[in-house]
Amino acid sequence: MTKLTVYRPEVKIALRRSDKSIADPLINLLGPQSILLEEYVEVVELPLGDRCIDCNIELQLPQYYFFVSNVHRCCGCAEQQDTTNIEALRRYPVL
Repeated sequence: MTKLTVYRPEVKIALRRSDKSIADPLINLLGPQSILLEEYVEVVELPLGDRCIDCNIELQLPQYYFFVSNVHRCCGCAEQQDTTNIEALRRYPVL
């Protein structure tokens, strides 16, 4: 007796509800026997900043927004590292 293993393809996509049309061709490709479980994530609009809180330069994209303190930083200030500190979290002045 021969054992037969059948695999069902599974594709997971995270999309905004407004971008669902992007996945429609893929859903049609899978065919009518495919099972579609729709799960949408909420989208939050992040405010853009004018000036970096640390160095005061005019911000452009990309930029960092810290939602707890409600401040914006440029990439240079937010990604700055203290390479002399061996403790992982203390390596970055901006946590």
